[in-house]
Amino acid sequence: LDRQTGELVATADGEAVTLLRTPAGTIAALEALGETQVLGTPMVIVGRGRQGRAHEQALSERYPGRRILVVSSREPTAIRAALRERATVILVSSSNTPVIDSEWVQPGSTIVRPRRPRGAGVRG
Repeated sequence: LDRQTGELVATADGEAVTLLRTPAGTIAALEALGETQVLGTPMVIVGRGRQGRAHEQALSERYPGRRILVVSSREPTAIRAALRERATVILVSSSNTPVIDSEWVQPGSTIVRPRRPRGAGVRG
């Protein structure tokens, strides 16, 4: 609202803002951790929903040429295959149960969980 007139000057859709803000926070965290310097390491996004797609787009734009894999949190075989090598993992699944087994994660990997945890995460 305009301070002087009280007129509406802007609106923002909550979901649209969230789909920009959450990947931006992930990028800030990855850069603070130095993960973006490891160019040969793939980024694995676990979660194919709106947040997964938003992260894929933002990470692709920010790090062109970086290998980015997106896997469904409902496909443990695909997750395990994606984690066969050291990786930067972005966990955006909305699952209420853990979707990654700690035995699948290679030494030196980093896991970032940008969403408010509900249960999805790493088991073990």
